[in-house]
Amino acid sequence: MAGNPEPGAVADQPSFLVNPDDASRLLRTGIMVINQSCKILYQNLCATLMTAGESVLTVRHGRLHIDRASVQRSFEGLLRQAFLAQAAGEPYSEIISIPDRSGAVRFAVRVVAVCSCYDQEAVLLSIVDLFADTGSCRRTYSAVFRLSEREAELAEFFSKGYSLEEIAIHMGVALNTARVHLRRIFLKTNCSGQIALMRLLSRLALLE
Repeated sequence: MAGNPEPGAVADQPSFLVNPDDASRLLRTGIMVINQSCKILYQNLCATLMTAGESVLTVRHGRLHIDRASVQRSFEGLLRQAFLAQAAGEPYSEIISIPDRSGAVRFAVRVVAVCSCYDQEAVLLSIVDLFADTGSCRRTYSAVFRLSEREAELAEFFSKGYSLEEIAIHMGVALNTARVHLRRIFLKTNCSGQIALMRLLSRLALLE
């Protein structure tokens, strides 16, 4: 397969029509391949970073682990359905949301395909961290509009459809503080309100 693996990735990559690392750079997702017992056969650097440290999505003894028993059971059920669909020759693609310890959805995990990897049946997963601190959008907003770090953070949450109340909670600030950040964003982007700001950020996302 063309291309070199990123640092932190497993050296031997499974064979797909597209290079998983190239796909992850384009889609900004973690790419992971696991077998029926959730053992990780491959993961790119993005997935490695997502599952590192104190997170609800971790790697334990080489297996993907979700720090919520009920969600883990749902995820394992989703994998079983994927393998059954593959055996029946039917397409299968599902998404499961994984909340953090406060109950807010932190990760979205999608079953992309069932494939053969290292002579065993495996599932290709796409993982998105909805609260990523270093997203490209945030850097773009900061560079284009000269937003401060916190203003860019608020703009990124806002662009994903969060209400100002939800954003204040996720940022760990008072609602009034979030309002102050939003007013400053209005001034720097020359937007007259939230609808105009959402349209502007949506158009800017096309450049990402």
